[in-house]
Amino acid sequence: MAILYSYPKANVDGDELLIISDNDAKRSTRSLTLQSVADWLPTYLQIQDFKLYDKSWCKPLPTPLVDQDIIMYSAVSDTWCPAPNPVPTVPTVIIDVQATYDAGQNEYTGVATPPIGAYEEGVIYRITFDVTNSSANSTLAIDGLASITLEFADNTGTIGPITSNYITAGLIYYTSFVNNTFQLSTSAPPASNSAIEYSNSLPSSITSAVGGVDPGDTWAAFPDPVTGVIRGYTLTEIMNRIFYPYQIPTISNFRINPNPSPLEVGDTLVGGVKAFNWSLGFQDNIEDNTLDIKDITTNVTLDTGLPKASPANVDIGSDITYAVQSSHQWQANALTTVDNPSGQATIFSNVFTVNWYYRWYWGSSVNLTLTGNQIVALNPESPTNGNFNDDRTFQADYWYICIPDGIAGWSGLTAWTSGGAQAVPVLTQSDATYNQTDANGYHYTVVNAVPVNGNLGNPIAYRVYRSQNSQGLSDAAIKF
Repeated sequence: MAILYSYPKANVDGDELLIISDNDAKRSTRSLTLQSVADWLPTYLQIQDFKLYDKSWCKPLPTPLVDQDIIMYSAVSDTWCPAPNPVPTVPTVIIDVQATYDAGQNEYTGVATPPIGAYEEGVIYRITFDVTNSSANSTLAIDGLASITLEFADNTGTIGPITSNYITAGLIYYTSFVNNTFQLSTSAPPASNSAIEYSNSLPSSITSAVGGVDPGDTWAAFPDPVTGVIRGYTLTEIMNRIFYPYQIPTISNFRINPNPSPLEVGDTLVGGVKAFNWSLGFQDNIEDNTLDIKDITTNVTLDTGLPKASPANVDIGSDITYAVQSSHQWQANALTTVDNPSGQATIFSNVFTVNWYYRWYWGSSVNLTLTGNQIVALNPESPTNGNFNDDRTFQADYWYICIPDGIAGWSGLTAWTSGGAQAVPVLTQSDATYNQTDANGYHYTVVNAVPVNGNLGNPIAYRVYRSQNSQGLSDAAIKF
């Protein structure tokens, strides 16, 4: 270091020589000027590799840059970012058409350059007609495609079919395909790259909603969702807000497929990966890869950042079992897109529930009363929460209906009749044993400690209804 300080100092002018070792020349020693280094650096480094006023650059920057691109500071991201062009330049395709008139058909036949295979919006058809139209309501068919009505705007701005002798031969018409019509204009379309904005913080004076704009709404300037720069509404945003208001998306029919519910108390819902399915409404307004699935019962989020498209295979964790009547629930949620006028928000699906219910039993027996084991030896019905309305065929002897007692959803018999269309009420036994009466006048007894699902569930009490008399073979209607 002492040697370096022994040399005289000089001002930098770019002609100074640097000594380097050249890897491309077998590490031979070479010299180069400081100016050549300065000229080379911009070819290797980009502006985003440096900071401007101690602020970094957002990525990616626009590539390639186009005319009138603007870079500005965003307070939202604390970076330098490209400013959005509120009215982006939309490339417009111009197709030349030579049209020949058939007076008999009142139709022009057009030949396009270049040829087309379909009519498209966003395309300007620059048409020259050979002669005027001798009749009103003329049509035009280009390159063998369908005949389309020619329309124009009159001096009141009303658009309708052209009148007779409307066309001027040799004049250029700039034509757009809109709502399955050709709309004619003799004025060339203006360039659409101006950044026109509109804002007004005063409440609107309309007395009823106009599309997506309600009375009292404002057009106040707002932060751009990308750059955070305060700006007004573009023409496109104005039109969309009025005619195509933002639709809040929905997640519906959220479920595990196949649906395991209901299960009998004591049954096990096997854990591990399950296929969750759902349906989406206005799915374009849901931000992709923001869908989460949550176990509501345990308050555990099972998976996050899922694609919005159904289905998704998600691990629900360990086996789930309930020894008493219960339920387990799951739900999905996702984010709306950032252009939601109310701000990006979380939307929720329906809650999917798997229920664990008790069975009820019915049948015939010579016994005057039943034990718990005799109850579960009768005909078992599917697990339910206490709703039934159907017929069952009973054998001869005493008829029995046994339902859970004191369990939510089970309120007792509503109807019990025999004889089919004759609908003869089944009288229930009333004595020292069958000494309780439900709200509809049916007598019953309670049997405690009835085993549940082969003792997989906790034993419970059952309400036992018995016919007063020994019955014959017959169908009976049951409702509770």
